Amino acid sequence: MLIISLLVFVIAACGGAGGDRPAGELADAGVGSPVILPTAEAPEPPTAVTISPTGIVESGFLLTSAAFVHNGTMPAEYTCRDSAAGGSPPLAWTTPPAGTVSLALLMDDPDAGSTPYVHWIIYNIPADTELLPAGVPEGAELDDGIRQGMNSRGTNAYFGPCPPSGTHRYMFTLFALDTTLVAEEGRDKNTLLASMAGHILAETTLTGLFGE
Repeated sequence: MLIISLLVFVIAACGGAGGDRPAGELADAGVGSPVILPTAEAPEPPTAVTISPTGIVESGFLLTSAAFVHNGTMPAEYTCRDSAAGGSPPLAWTTPPAGTVSLALLMDDPDAGSTPYVHWIIYNIPADTELLPAGVPEGAELDDGIRQGMNSRGTNAYFGPCPPSGTHRYMFTLFALDTTLVAEEGRDKNTLLASMAGHILAETTLTGLFGE
């Protein structure tokens, strides 16, 4: 009887050796099925934005000037500082998007105060036009149906940069439109912007700097 009791005691002790081990220890020892964590989805790559040294590319549409680079200083001959010149600078652009019927250009100075000073409005530029030469003449009506709106000075013409102090930004924004505007729709900045709403296919901005 003593021998049998001892055997029962030994068997019971061996059978419970691992029964009280915490589940965590079992996992650490490699017992049981491995835990597989879900793999996070790779984030979408950011959309590339291309910036040219001579302008900002938007929808592949680019406005440039042979007179100055984007965010570069405008030569005095295109400002009010040069009374003998003071004409508009030469501008050129890449092919506008398909569906473009006409182009419109707005030049203003956002640093002039609470209301940007409008220096130039020119619109109904034919879609197949590739450039505006330097020195566009004054007048509400130009060749090829091109029209000029009224600037803040009250003239239908280009008015060159003339900051009272400091350096100002002069932003030339070219719009590709799917329509041609009637004359009154471009008579000033507010009517121009209102009439272009819903008709802009692409736009591009060239900024020139000028100051004391």
